Amino acid sequence: MVEHNRHNGPVFIIGYPRSGTTLLRALLGAHSEIELVNEPGLIRGLRTAGHNVNDVFPRETLPTLLEQLRKVGPSRRHLQALSSETLREFIYTRRRTFKQVYELLLPKPKGYVVWGEKSVGNIFYIRELHQLYPDAVFVHIIRDPRAALLSHYRKRYAGCADALPPFDVDSIRFFVHGALLWNQWYNAAERASRSLGGRIVLQVGYRELVTNPEKQLTDICRAVGLKFEPDMLDSANRQHDPVLIPKNGTAYAHRNLAQPIKPERANSFDELPAWAAFIVEKYVGHRLAALGFAPSKHKPGTVEKIRVGLEMLIAERKIYSNVLKDVAIRHGLKKPTPPSSLRKTA
Repeated sequence: MVEHNRHNGPVFIIGYPRSGTTLLRALLGAHSEIELVNEPGLIRGLRTAGHNVNDVFPRETLPTLLEQLRKVGPSRRHLQALSSETLREFIYTRRRTFKQVYELLLPKPKGYVVWGEKSVGNIFYIRELHQLYPDAVFVHIIRDPRAALLSHYRKRYAGCADALPPFDVDSIRFFVHGALLWNQWYNAAERASRSLGGRIVLQVGYRELVTNPEKQLTDICRAVGLKFEPDMLDSANRQHDPVLIPKNGTAYAHRNLAQPIKPERANSFDELPAWAAFIVEKYVGHRLAALGFAPSKHKPGTVEKIRVGLEMLIAERKIYSNVLKDVAIRHGLKKPTPPSSLRKTA
């Protein structure tokens, strides 16, 4: 295949959890010349351990480095799936740079034109990854936060793809925390995009992806010097995706991945209870308007609004403190602390 503007750097898919990052990764990964790893979490693991992109690791420190990575959930799961040969090669050779550590433990695939990964938390490391890979492309998928938070609630607490949150204190605090956190994630991508000139981060709307996937995939393929392939939309290519393997009973969370893309998924936020939509719009309404998302058609009753307002006043300061702590940890600025009940909603 002869293409102009051949891409030389990796592709990083980023976005808030439950925003369609897995779907986008699976669609792009169905291209014959693209290979994307699902949630290796290596950059977060390295930064959480206190390392930065300029670090060099002497050979004798590499076993300790592996142990540090095993303390962070995503990178621990990724390392468990690596072959013993890969780990031996990593430990028993020469010293490694940060970039070499990353590529050896990914590992960087052979035989593919475009490679990369989907790790949602990389949204906090765009500038650092750009320093490592000046030709990298970041694809930021954005979903209506009301829909993303409803999906997040269902996965984390309900264990059911159709459940609705009850009107109680815990649910109110979940949506307060989630709205504040979503805003911080979005801000991280926006700041990085502005600082890098706005051309490094490609924004893809989840709504546009599920209603016109061919156009969105064509645009991304063009950005990396490839042509769109119709097989990218063949749901049969997603039948054996790694996220569909049952793990801790959560495979249901991606149960639609192997199905044809349904445009009606774009409107899933309509299922959100009016009081929950009210909370999200209270904190990120300005973002919704800027991104072209319409306000909720349903409004909470007076009693619901008063109760929600009181709970927001009581919990907001503590929750916001936890949001900032979460962001600092993901930036590698603080060591993780044992999760509180509020931190479990992150």
